[in-house]
Amino acid sequence: EALECWPDSVQKRIIESKFPNSLLISHTYNAYTLVRDELEKIQSVKRRQAEEKVTQRRVVTRAKTKGKGKAIFDSM
Repeated sequence: EALECWPDSVQKRIIESKFPNSLLISHTYNAYTLVRDELEKIQSVKRRQAEEKVTQRRVVTRAKTKGKGKAIFDSM
C-alpha cells in the first residue's frame, strides 16, 4: 500500500517496482560511506599514533645522547 506521498499522476505499479530498489541502493550507499568514513578515522588515528611514537623515540634518543655527553664532560 502506498503512503499517499506521490501525486495521483504517478502509477502505483511504478512506485512498487522502483521504490524498493532505490531504497536498497540508498541504504547500500549510506552503509558504504559509513564504513569508508570509519576506516578513514581508524587509519588517521593509527597514523597519528605512529607519528607520536616516532617523536617519542626521537626525544628519548636525544635525551640519552645528551646524558652520555654530559657524563663524558663531567668526568674530565
